Amino acid sequence: MTDEGTMSTVPSLPSRLLPTGLLALLWLCACTVAPPVQEMSDARQALAEARAAEAHDLAGKSLEEAESQMRDATELLEQGQFDAARRRAMEAKQSALEARDEALRKRTPSAGVDSGGEIP
Repeated sequence: MTDEGTMSTVPSLPSRLLPTGLLALLWLCACTVAPPVQEMSDARQALAEARAAEAHDLAGKSLEEAESQMRDATELLEQGQFDAARRRAMEAKQSALEARDEALRKRTPSAGVDSGGEIP
């Protein structure tokens, strides 16, 4: 109220902060982390490639590491820890690709070496 008995036209502090608070809330909601769908799919595909390359027999430790990382990623995903699940899925993909490459190297003889192991 003013001295003349009329209401002031200046909004109170809470009513001035309300729009700012709503904008901040909307911004936080927009920044919500999405589930790592693509990263999980990529990791599963890399694991399938490693298995197809017989990594279980030829690069067992590397494949086991990738599978363990994938289990961790799945568990983190189920817990809603999307950033951590994304990172772990990316690690699983990398480990699976390394296992695949290791298996392929072991399956393919080196160039310039015959089956007797001698360089021609």
